[in-house]
Amino acid sequence: MNDPRDIAELLEAGLVRHRAGDLDGARAAYGAALETDPDNPQAHRLMGVALGQGGHIEEAEQHLRRAVEAAPEEATGWDNLGLVLRNLGRADEAAEAFERALRLNPRLVSAQFNLGQLHQMRGEAGKAADCYRAALETAPDFAPAHGALGTALIALEEAKEARRHLERAIALAPEDPLARYNIGVLEAAQGDREAALAAYDAALALRPDYADALLNGATAFQGLGRLDEAVERCTRALALRPDWPEAHWNRALARLQAGELTDGFAEYAWRWGCAGFVSARRSYPWPHWDGTPLNGRKLLIWAEQGVGDQAFFAGMIADLAEAGADLVVTCEPRLVPLFSRSFPEATILPEGEGDDPAVLNTAPDLQCPMGALGHHLRPNMEAFPTRASYLRADPDLITRLRTRYAPTNGGPRIGISWRSGNRNNGTERSVPLSAWKPALERAGGQIVSLQYGEVGREVAAFREAADVDVVMDGEVDPTKDLDAFAAQIAAVDLVISVDNTTVHFAGALGIPTHVLLPLASDWRWFQDRSDSPWYPSIKLHRQNRPRDWTQTLAALTRELARN
Repeated sequence: MNDPRDIAELLEAGLVRHRAGDLDGARAAYGAALETDPDNPQAHRLMGVALGQGGHIEEAEQHLRRAVEAAPEEATGWDNLGLVLRNLGRADEAAEAFERALRLNPRLVSAQFNLGQLHQMRGEAGKAADCYRAALETAPDFAPAHGALGTALIALEEAKEARRHLERAIALAPEDPLARYNIGVLEAAQGDREAALAAYDAALALRPDYADALLNGATAFQGLGRLDEAVERCTRALALRPDWPEAHWNRALARLQAGELTDGFAEYAWRWGCAGFVSARRSYPWPHWDGTPLNGRKLLIWAEQGVGDQAFFAGMIADLAEAGADLVVTCEPRLVPLFSRSFPEATILPEGEGDDPAVLNTAPDLQCPMGALGHHLRPNMEAFPTRASYLRADPDLITRLRTRYAPTNGGPRIGISWRSGNRNNGTERSVPLSAWKPALERAGGQIVSLQYGEVGREVAAFREAADVDVVMDGEVDPTKDLDAFAAQIAAVDLVISVDNTTVHFAGALGIPTHVLLPLASDWRWFQDRSDSPWYPSIKLHRQNRPRDWTQTLAALTRELARN
């Protein structure tokens, strides 16, 4: 019969080594205990924990299964099993294990915390917050739960409470950089890049190899227009993680915005590995074009990103079309009529799912995603053509719409758009319609809404407050008919818009356009320029202070008064 005292001594010896970070020594002691008592649940549990911490996940699961089979009433075993299952990517099974642990011991802080982490990984911030709050009811000074709750509250847009818990986490664990990093995330979410940068730097002071803090700091630098420092932070992050797509992608964007087109477009190829890049990468069988002369070879250019991006990239399709290249172009289905009219010699197809048979049947010799065209066709500023436009809207519809929008006072037809739906910084790009009142009253003429989305109430309120009539054309729905939307833009004499899809259509159509840019502008507009080499008809008006459009709109109003 096994002597429990011998097993207890072996387990205690293993725990001493385990706490000292000697996983090999701990496993040896736990293994000796299991040789003495092969069914001992405590030995299996501790062995499973040590194996899991050493990266031996599958073997860890086997021992933890043995532990809960031998002692199903032991909550800690189920909690440990849940962690291993979570690390194996088996989220549903992990949740069941954590929940079973909590049924056995509702006050088991580690299980409450671990279940919260699982919910947070699944994007269930509300459920995660509930778990962290439960953990803090049991252990009010548990710093990781304060930090994790702060992170969940950021996702729930409860900034004040998020800050309170993150600051509490810092007070409880001042040497832990994670809460300081998440203060940076909170500041960035609220648009304060200077404060975000200070928080990331505080995290880096504690942990200089904190790659996420380096990358987020790079993003903050880019938003502040400090592009050299953004590139430097990305480079430091890449020294730690050389194949990190997000760091390459952010460095590409900073370089592109700085006008370093050759290096920027070369690194732009890393976009496909980024978790936040939603376009599907096609796996067509043909070789990728390397930028050399086509010499009669047929080139497939396939769609990526959104409709505004595709209208933007079409400027480089125009280079190839004008050179007589044999082209097959896929695009968002709503763009097919517009692209077919604009590039009549090309075969234009709607982008499909997967390796579309319609595309396969065209049998091209080479392929190129739209976003790679810049690498081949825009290596420097001297490579930009001087063409005024490259998209052609429906001329008959333009004529009808110009008649419909004819001003009664003989002034110009002015199209306006004031919102961006960009999922990253749409709020930062947008300008409330009410703020446009002085500029539009000064502009005169007939104002036409080019704004997509549900804006009827906002326009009605503006009409009541301003001495300006705004036409909302119910027959043109940009969300459904982009060909009609292009004609609507081409029917006005001037466009005034924030940075959204509208400006890419207006620029591609050659319509004189004023663009209001936030301080943290998109890479396409470069830096410190009032013109755009992509679109000769566009003039840029840059914000000079974050979240404050007052001076930008005042300058626009003065310009409209002069013209």
